[in-house]
Amino acid sequence: MGIATVRSVSSARTLTLWAGRLIIAVSLMHIVFFAIRSLDHLPGWFTGDLWANEPFDAPISQSQAHFWTLLGSFAVPLLLLGAVIVRSAKEGRPLLAYLTWTISAWVLVCALVLEPAGFPFLLVPAGMLIAAEVLRKRT
Repeated sequence: MGIATVRSVSSARTLTLWAGRLIIAVSLMHIVFFAIRSLDHLPGWFTGDLWANEPFDAPISQSQAHFWTLLGSFAVPLLLLGAVIVRSAKEGRPLLAYLTWTISAWVLVCALVLEPAGFPFLLVPAGMLIAAEVLRKRT
């Protein structure tokens, strides 16, 4: 392996590692922010507030809205995905290309459609994952 190839692989690994860490950070910020905002509704979640027998197109209650911004959101799966990305980078295993491109496309669409939200923060790690993928393809 040439020096340029080793540098490309090392750079791709570093980019992937930090992208995973940033995804974890954004997920944790989301969880903490909405956990604090949802404290008043938390007891109701365990006493049946979420079990509304409403038509599908009926407006949701405040308790349901807080549930969907905290436990029902993508923050927990995204936290786990970030952890998998970090572990893959530490083990020197590249991410599957479809994972990089799917995450990036999802983040971009959500950042364009929903504001204000935390999705623009995820554009940075998505870009890092794309850059890592491009570096890997060049080697």
